[in-house]
Amino acid sequence: SKLDCAALPPVEQTLAAHAAPLGMSFTELPRFGPGALVGVHGSWNRERPQPPEVSFFAWRDGTLGPQQTLVGGFQSDNGTRWGRPVAAVSGPDGAVYITDDYADAVYRLVPAPGS
Repeated sequence: SKLDCAALPPVEQTLAAHAAPLGMSFTELPRFGPGALVGVHGSWNRERPQPPEVSFFAWRDGTLGPQQTLVGGFQSDNGTRWGRPVAAVSGPDGAVYITDDYADAVYRLVPAPGS
């Protein structure tokens, strides 16, 4: 009753076609601040497949900022891949845990010492 939904922008941020975002969580990361982590699975049926990655959208002044690649490199230049992230969440130890259903793995991402 207090929020005029019609006054809000219909889209806050977008992803490329066939990006296949699967998991999203909200967190606060060192050096990045608060924002949304998104597991981008990538495409399977596109010539030059959309690459998989873990994206981060910073939260600033009440809006989500542009897409930033937090972790990439799951796909080589010829389109072959070794991984496809599904979701990323912050753990109680400050690390980011990333699930990958292609490599059957969970990765632990930690900030570099001193950062």
